[in-house]
Amino acid sequence: MGAQGEERCEKFIERFQMCEDPDNNAPSHYAVHYSSAMIVCAYLIRLEPFTQQYLQLQGGHFDHPDRLFQSIGSSWKSASEQNMADVRELIPEFFYLPEILTNHNKFNFGTNQKEEKVDDVILPKWAKGDPRLFIEKNREALESEYVNANLNDWIDLIFGYKQQGEEAVKAVNTFHYLSYEGAVDIDSIEDPIQKLATIGIINNFGQTPRQLFKKPHPKRMEIASNNTLLQQQQISQDLQLNIPQNIMNNFVSLSAQYRIHTHAKSLIQSALPIKVVPNQIISDVKLINEKVIVVGSSKTLIPPNFNKFMEIDYLDNSLRLFQTDNGKLLNVFENLMHIGHITCITFSDQDTLITGGSDAVICIWKFENSKVTNLALKSSLRGHLKKILVLAISKSYNFLVSGGEDNVAIIWDLNKKKYIKTLTGHDSPVTVLAINENTGDICTSTSTVLKIWSINGDLLFSKTVSNQISDPGRSSEVFSTVCVITGHKKGHIKLWIKMPTSSGIMSTTSQTNISTISNNKSDNALNTYMELKLVKTLEQHTNACAISYLYIPSSQRYLISGDIYGRVYSWGFPDGGNTEIHYCYGENCFSCNSKFTVLERKLNCRCCGGSK
Repeated sequence: MGAQGEERCEKFIERFQMCEDPDNNAPSHYAVHYSSAMIVCAYLIRLEPFTQQYLQLQGGHFDHPDRLFQSIGSSWKSASEQNMADVRELIPEFFYLPEILTNHNKFNFGTNQKEEKVDDVILPKWAKGDPRLFIEKNREALESEYVNANLNDWIDLIFGYKQQGEEAVKAVNTFHYLSYEGAVDIDSIEDPIQKLATIGIINNFGQTPRQLFKKPHPKRMEIASNNTLLQQQQISQDLQLNIPQNIMNNFVSLSAQYRIHTHAKSLIQSALPIKVVPNQIISDVKLINEKVIVVGSSKTLIPPNFNKFMEIDYLDNSLRLFQTDNGKLLNVFENLMHIGHITCITFSDQDTLITGGSDAVICIWKFENSKVTNLALKSSLRGHLKKILVLAISKSYNFLVSGGEDNVAIIWDLNKKKYIKTLTGHDSPVTVLAINENTGDICTSTSTVLKIWSINGDLLFSKTVSNQISDPGRSSEVFSTVCVITGHKKGHIKLWIKMPTSSGIMSTTSQTNISTISNNKSDNALNTYMELKLVKTLEQHTNACAISYLYIPSSQRYLISGDIYGRVYSWGFPDGGNTEIHYCYGENCFSCNSKFTVLERKLNCRCCGGSK
């Protein structure tokens, strides 16, 4: 980070050559480190609890306003051109947390020499004043093919063979000797003052991570398409990066890597269902070792092996545990804490079961899945006023979202088992929930309107996904930062892409029923330069019926849909990119329900002649 530009690099080399340490300690190029507690807290100064940590490091008061983090542009110039004592790197929050750029807590940072009040961070022009757009573009650049192709160079500097020794000197990459692991034996220092000083330097100056590699790290092998090249060129233009054309051309390959959000218009439905569960509404699909595991409504599979499932919707309000492969009943759990019916159920992990009921209560249970299975109540969550209809869990961020008949969704902290925030403004019961595991964004959906919220409960988008009351949305899946997929009653599957507004002007969710939006503070986030646009409507080509389940695997190469007839289809690309899916034929004809013999082909029924 310090050697940005040839002129600046020469100055650090000159400093290294002129450095004379009276204690014969190793000279260094940089007098400061690229990462320390003060650097991290300075970037996060607007966000608690880091504000208090910054004040502790600073003696209980904020630094001079001109030295605070207040502008992306000035910080970049300081660390790359102007200040020889500034070699700081960006912290991970610059790629996922826009809240670090806004002064939500209204701290008084003072006024700088230009007589400007220090408040929100000043963003580059291409961010158009939107912290979320800045973070999103930053993340796109970080995940681009250009970074993938050059990531090994950064690894060599931080963790690899250029961290220490002669290679580090050649790479202009040496820091204070005390920042390296094992540079000094603190226990051997007898002078208590010197010992405390050494510990203070290590704590405050910054520490270089452990050296993991002694040889050059290999480059990451990536296959990119022409479309990917265009994306990287667009990112380069958006961020004003001067990436040479010959480097960009290196990403072009004869074999294209398709993704749903980049080639949505090319998706085609499988000719036959990959799985059929007659007379069941598909509610859950898992892929384990090329095997498709499917369960119907009122059932949920138990992780991590999914060899068992739990079922609700019995007249005695019990929970029942079954074996997945043969449907054998293993246990019955009765007299639970719910007053009334259990309406929804999910597992956050193999040991934690979460249930929602008609009594508007959410119960968290300890599930002991040993020789003798047992349920023990851990906590009860109360916040809804009516029946709870749906539950969704983020395993990455460990929070729960519940939706109910009271037209609200509520975010719950699963670590502390406490209420976080209510998502209001829905015009009808919340029937569908989905969570993006990468960003923590939350998708809530009613019969016609889809809303996307940040992990902190700020409303980002509100979109009418169906104008027909007879064709409401039934299911949705947020699988990336740019794509939302909705399933509908008439068998439609709609793919929505998050794109900049056509005019480039801040949009207040045009084409949205604004009357459905509440007047709370989070609705200010509706002012955005991005909007959802419909790019593809997939039509089932056989006996179209309501879509009840959608799933996208981590490869993002295909889509799986389940319907109320018990059929599971895959949607892939013409190149056969969904080859990891294997067709699983049932024992009965789907049309006439005639049982197949052991040696009979299951592609066509001998009785009705229909294709299974």
